[in-house]
Amino acid sequence: MIDLTKYNFNDEDFEFIDMIKGDIELGNEIYLQYNGASFVIESCINKLNVYAYGEDLGTFDDFDDLFLNFKIDGVPMIELIKDIDFA
Repeated sequence: MIDLTKYNFNDEDFEFIDMIKGDIELGNEIYLQYNGASFVIESCINKLNVYAYGEDLGTFDDFDDLFLNFKIDGVPMIELIKDIDFA
């Protein structure tokens, strides 16, 4: 499990992460945006797929794998939480 205390998150950031985590657990598609570009997280057969504009951006084992290893502009998603929002 990710140690979220090592990141400089405020209550709003923790709430945002919890909403994403909850949607993943329910199997919902999650539409997010970063820096004007949107992407989708989709739960599929015990994996999480990330795609944008018809392009596969990666497949991840779970929430932690996604947040630590999905990179946007070379930076792990977990480090960009403050700049990511629902699309």
